[in-house]
Amino acid sequence: TLVNIVRGILGTVAASHPAESNAILLSDTYGGFRNLNSTIDRGAYEASIWRVNTSADLPDLAPGDGQVTTSSGLVSLRAAIMEANARPGFSSVVVPAGDYSLTSELLISSTVEIQGINAADTYIHANGSRAMRVSSSGRLRIANIKLSGAAGSGVGGGVFVDGGTLVVDRSALTGSSAANGGAISNLNGSVTINNSSLYANSTAGSG
Repeated sequence: TLVNIVRGILGTVAASHPAESNAILLSDTYGGFRNLNSTIDRGAYEASIWRVNTSADLPDLAPGDGQVTTSSGLVSLRAAIMEANARPGFSSVVVPAGDYSLTSELLISSTVEIQGINAADTYIHANGSRAMRVSSSGRLRIANIKLSGAAGSGVGGGVFVDGGTLVVDRSALTGSSAANGGAISNLNGSVTINNSSLYANSTAGSG
């Protein structure tokens, strides 16, 4: 479901948005990360919100058409990310409690928030592949997510920040491995970790 969030007035703390969304706006009107829980805010960024309603790892059939359309007619995590990558601006992907198994890595090439319920109940399992890669044009915030079971043959088992920006809030990254950076590997990007746990990850090299 596509929801347009009303732009905030200059200096306000947030824009109006559906109270039930549990989404936290990531960007201001200039495309910069918001100073959350603060009155220092240049106004919220208009966003698209998609609510995941299947754990199946299905692709979007027509990225960029403004709809998340899969072969099952449901909204998958992968399809929502694909649609977000094809659209300008900020997108929020709301993921309910459940176990979401990935068949390959998720590429993030736009400004995206993946918002779960909490790190115990929203679980993304990578099944032995890298879970996510944030490209140089990508800006990703994950919140209230448990990410595990990822493995990268090179760098970044859980998340490879390939020149982009990653913010991890209230999440757990565990049980992942790579040659370098079992949980997270950062190459010329930016990583911020808040109130999160990284544990039981492994690497043959550094990180």
